[in-house]
Amino acid sequence: TLTDVAVVDDSASLSCSWPGNPGTLQPNGNADDSVTCLGSTVIDQPTFDNAADGAEINVVTAIDSTASVGAADFFVVPFDRQPSIDLAKASTSHPDGDGDGVADAPLTGPATIEYELSLQNTGNVTLDDPGIVDPVLGSLACDSTTSLSPGATYTCTGSFTVDQAAFDDGVPLLGVGVPSPLVANIAVAAALPPGASSADDALVDGDYYVVPFERRPAVVLTKTSTSHPDGDGDGVADGPIDSPGTVDYSMTVENTGNVTLSNVTVTDPDASELTCGTATLPPGDSTTCSATATVTQADIDAGGDIVNTATVTGEGSTVTDSATYDIPIEQDPSLSVTKTPREQAFTVGATETVTWQIEVSNEGNVTLTDVRVEDFLVEDSETLTREPVPECSGELGTLAPGQSVAVPCEVTREITDAEFANIVVVAGASLNAGPVVAAAGAVVRSTDDLPETGMEVAPWAMAATSLLVVGGLFLQLGRRYT
Repeated sequence: TLTDVAVVDDSASLSCSWPGNPGTLQPNGNADDSVTCLGSTVIDQPTFDNAADGAEINVVTAIDSTASVGAADFFVVPFDRQPSIDLAKASTSHPDGDGDGVADAPLTGPATIEYELSLQNTGNVTLDDPGIVDPVLGSLACDSTTSLSPGATYTCTGSFTVDQAAFDDGVPLLGVGVPSPLVANIAVAAALPPGASSADDALVDGDYYVVPFERRPAVVLTKTSTSHPDGDGDGVADGPIDSPGTVDYSMTVENTGNVTLSNVTVTDPDASELTCGTATLPPGDSTTCSATATVTQADIDAGGDIVNTATVTGEGSTVTDSATYDIPIEQDPSLSVTKTPREQAFTVGATETVTWQIEVSNEGNVTLTDVRVEDFLVEDSETLTREPVPECSGELGTLAPGQSVAVPCEVTREITDAEFANIVVVAGASLNAGPVVAAAGAVVRSTDDLPETGMEVAPWAMAATSLLVVGGLFLQLGRRYT
């Protein structure tokens, strides 16, 4: 029989159930020859992290009071240490909803991108000296944690500013590569597991984040005229142009996109003295150009509109636009004809030479061609019997606006009355305004003291005669212009 038996566990408190008297064990084979003891050991995190053997070893010793006999046994519980980390990179200003590492919405102009970098201890041991670096972001603001227990997180924040130049030219890929239309950067995290003796033993993880750019180059060219304004903004001058002169144009180039435009160039093949301001336009900026165009008599003669188109191009991202300005041409073809003098000396009953002068004037604003004059003596104003006067008829050619031509007439006839009627008709053609006609009638009276016959050229008679004559002239002109 053993007395004063003690059971000791070096790492646990035991609770023993003795079969009889505590500390007494009967010889083997007896019912009271053994004792059962229960105990437990708590493995805390530091123990799990730092146990030199990587295990929990329990040694149990049983000995009697005289130490004459004793026994010992041990039990080993190995530790499965699994150090690991995970770095997650995100943007609070440009989020990534689907978790693919690319911002959901692209950058459409200069902005500051805000980042959050989280290093989580995903293993089962405590990690020391956590750290995160990001070459693109540079300096980071991190929390003060120096040790990460399992499941804990070490957080840093940082930002990257994309200015207009960077948005235009691109950002070096990963901070060192070829400039690209995006911000792409990789962050790297590290932490030391238990027992690490140098940085070579550190756990390392990385994560990337991409914010793409969406460049939208655009330019708008508007054109108006300071000399012939367009009040309602429809691109057509409010009033027409009716004489040769100079048109002053004003053009505005606006960068309506989100990238800087360089080498902005405006061309206007129908204008001269084209000058512009700056050739570099940041988004939202504009520059003004001016130019002049000369309207010639040929333009007025041609009719229609003065249509002028300017074009702008810009580089950086190639863009182009055009603007047209329209100034209607107003044509006003007009001819006038006069005959002088009305009174002169001649003798009735004799063959006399009567002289007068026909003056033809272009009183319109278009050049008239194929101008022809026809002169008639009216023998009977009621029946419209007339005698052509070839001496006073013929081709006058071309008359510019404001130009006049004098046609002297000298007619030898037998004078039968103290007065006689005479009609002259002149006609011409314009390039696009059609034929033009004018007529004049006169009653030529003798200066001798002879009774007047009362002869007059009735307006209707002159008009009718003019129509007959002009009809023939127009027929000739029509053949020429078809």
